[in-house]
Parts: sequence; C-alpha cells; structure tokens
Amino acid sequence: MFEMARIVSVSRHVKLIGGIAALLLAICLPLILGSETVSAASGPKVITGYVYDVNGDPYNGVTVAVSVWNNANVKTTIIIVTYAGGFYDVYFTEGSMWDVGKQVEVIADDGIVAPITKTDTLDALGDQQVDIYYGTEIPQFGSAIGVAFATGIVGAIAVVALPRRR
Repeated sequence: MFEMARIVSVSRHVKLIGGIAALLLAICLPLILGSETVSAASGPKVITGYVYDVNGDPYNGVTVAVSVWNNANVKTTIIIVTYAGGFYDVYFTEGSMWDVGKQVEVIADDGIVAPITKTDTLDALGDQQVDIYYGTEIPQFGSAIGVAFATGIVGAIAVVALPRRR
C-alpha cells in the first residue's frame, strides 16, 4: 500500500513538472524562433504609383511628396511631379533612408483642391506601389431646392408616424 501511494505521488509530480515544462516551451519557443533584429534596410527601395483625377483618368503634372516616417518624425522626403500617364516613381537609394515596417506617406497636390494623402507600411526591398485617387465630388444640399426637399421628407415621415384621431 505504501508503494502504491508513492507511485501515485510521483506520477502527480511528473505530470506537474511536465505541464510546467510544456507551458514554458509554449511561451519561449515562439519568442526564440520569431525574434528578428530591427535595423536600417540594406538596399534601395522604390515607391511607385499613379495619380488619378475625379474621373479616374491619369493625372499628369501633379506634385507628389513621398515621406518616410520614423515614429513621429519624418526621416526622408522626396518630391517629384507625375509623368505622362499620371505615373511617379521615387528611389530611396540608401538603406539609411528607409526601414522595413516604417510608414510611407504619399501626398499628391494639384494646386486646385486640397492635397490627397495616403499612407502605407514599407515592406522588404524592391518596388512598392501607392496609388492616389482624387475622389468624386459630393453633391451639396445647401441650395433652396435641397432645403425644400429635406423639409418635405421630414414632413412626410411626421404625417405617417403621428397617430390619427378617430
């Protein structure tokens, strides 16, 4: 009987130690295998894209500023004007100008409407495309016709929603 109690006790300790070991392995293994060093990129990075107008056509002659952000600070900015077909391309020649995982901000300014901004996260070496679309204009209800239309809709809803007297 004494031997049986000792075997059960040892069995519980083995299960406890095995569970703790499995837990530690489950926590530490992803940290060991998944850790990577963060440093400046080691080669060139090309940001390309197209700028489109409100009709979806390529927009030539638009000033494009491409900035790489390092946390809250601008690390590098390159300014270019779109070519024929609304195309632009910017070359960050040195790895010290950009880092994988940092934000790239592309601002298109045609000098007519408010500048359009688009951000993306930098991936590995090579080309990365960031396109800019000038949105379609939103019609306004600021005219007298718009006010009359809105008033009519609200009135119709009120007539339907109010209870009728009998």
